Amino acid sequence: MRQQLVASRTPPAHLAVLICLTLTGCFAKPSSVVTPLKYRPTSQLNMNTFAGDLPEATVHIAPVVDRRESPQQIGENLENKKPIPVLVGPTQPADFVHDTMATLVGRTGLKVMPAPASADRVLVTELLHFWTRETDTYDAEIRATVAVQDRGGRQLWKGTLNGTAKRFGRSLSQENYQEAFSDAMVELVQGMLNNSGFRAALKR
Repeated sequence: MRQQLVASRTPPAHLAVLICLTLTGCFAKPSSVVTPLKYRPTSQLNMNTFAGDLPEATVHIAPVVDRRESPQQIGENLENKKPIPVLVGPTQPADFVHDTMATLVGRTGLKVMPAPASADRVLVTELLHFWTRETDTYDAEIRATVAVQDRGGRQLWKGTLNGTAKRFGRSLSQENYQEAFSDAMVELVQGMLNNSGFRAALKR
């Protein structure tokens, strides 16, 4: 009789799972996550940026220098009381910024050269901020200084550029982090290409 009473008080399996998820959370969130950086944009660069006014100068994009205080962390999840740090994967933010900038600049029609000696202009970039804050949305911001130098190293222009992105997504999604960073880079490069000082510095 005792065994029957105990059995009758045992909830069905699906009900036990529901209670667990509702009251305690069966699936504990990780203490940190690692996000590989991959170019996965949901927005596109305006290809008419240089329409009718494409500079003739060839461009080399120098390796990006990372000036961030915490180079291994690129964001945090703030959905719970305890923040979950988002750490960088195999590709470093400086390399991601460099490669994405080279890809986007090349798509405008500007000729990107592999070596500085063969280019009329060299873009020298310092990465200052590379971060995504996750709550119920993914809020990304990338900030960098970009200088345009001539072949002899003389600085022709320098400016601080920002790129931001905001999007919804699944919790702790690598793909959503990648999309947020990629869209922020699209906005940063778009702002650089639309800057009159930058454009003037590219003209021979």
